[in-house]
Amino acid sequence: MGKCRRKLKDGEYFNSSNNRYEYHYTDRLDKKRVITSARLEPNDPLPKSKRGGKSLREKEAEILKLLQNNIDVDGGKITVYETTLKFLEVLYAKKNITYNTKQSYSRICRTLNNTTLGHMAICDVKPEHCDEWFVTMKAKYRGSAMQTDLSLIKRTFEFAVDRDWIVKNPMKNLTVSRDDGTSRNPVSVEKMQSFLDFVKTEKHSHHCWELIHVLFWTGMRASEICGLTLDDLDFENRVIYVNKQVQKQDGVRVVTKVKSKNGIRVIPMTHEVEEALKAEIEKRHLIEEPVLYGEDGVTAYSGFVFLSTRRRMPMMRENVEEYMKNCIKRYNERYSDDPMPYCVPHVARHTFCTNLQQNGINPVTLQHIMGHGSIKTTLSWYTGVKAVPEQVAEMDGIVTKILTP
Repeated sequence: MGKCRRKLKDGEYFNSSNNRYEYHYTDRLDKKRVITSARLEPNDPLPKSKRGGKSLREKEAEILKLLQNNIDVDGGKITVYETTLKFLEVLYAKKNITYNTKQSYSRICRTLNNTTLGHMAICDVKPEHCDEWFVTMKAKYRGSAMQTDLSLIKRTFEFAVDRDWIVKNPMKNLTVSRDDGTSRNPVSVEKMQSFLDFVKTEKHSHHCWELIHVLFWTGMRASEICGLTLDDLDFENRVIYVNKQVQKQDGVRVVTKVKSKNGIRVIPMTHEVEEALKAEIEKRHLIEEPVLYGEDGVTAYSGFVFLSTRRRMPMMRENVEEYMKNCIKRYNERYSDDPMPYCVPHVARHTFCTNLQQNGINPVTLQHIMGHGSIKTTLSWYTGVKAVPEQVAEMDGIVTKILTP
């Protein structure tokens, strides 16, 4: 090392062969390391023909901070995108993640790879970088989709913290509400009944009545209704057993487990739902019983209740959505002055939950019927708040009941 007139700290040297300052240190694995810079202090002038960059003291401060917090210097150099892939690799090895969830995570990774944040070294990411990413993503995604993106990236940073690649999670303060998505307000009872009556009698829609009625009066997810088989229906005890669903994986219909373990449940069957299911079964005129297989490719399922109109194959969620969309279109053409509001199969689920909650069903019972893991989901997301006049009338009724001997 050459001589330097400036006062250097322990571990600092000046290399006269290339006119650069060096700091020598030992990492937490006892490996000798060196960092260099053309400048010693941030305010030093930059030598001619030298590019800009941090001074040695700035780099030294960063290194010392990492070492003091026992942070892996090399791990912090990995990009956010690469860290996400590593996190998912570990996650998939530990848990049995569903096909749809994996598809969602793959989409998030592809999107992340096309962002500035995705290509940043994870140790360089600051809260302001996360804010920029968040604003950009919110312009593209809403509600639960954005919530999924944010959740995965947050867990990626926590994964890096746990491995001592970074000190803290720069994304921990970011949140998104599921309410930011497309409005899924429940349909009023009057509008729902009007729509169901229309579907039952309109000549181009009546073949959908059984399906749409079951949607509105069981709270089942579309994919769960598609997975219903004859042995799931207990007409003697008037209950429906929900334990599987039909989804499309790589273009093939596949029978899978329900969304979560809480999704395995028993739903009471009203007389009207019983009527609709029996009517649907009577329409099952088949030349050959369609068979679908489970994810293992071996377990066979048959006896599906709801079959597509033309091909007579077990329905997919897309079929249910299309049937409902076409029925709403016909309804709104007839009743253009008072049309059906935005409604997809999941809105029917919201409507069912809200109707039961607002008419006094036990919240825990409702949670079980809906298949929610947390009662918070049942009460905060799926149920609506009554209008103020209804709240006042309800409160008056409760007070009167309490005070009446």
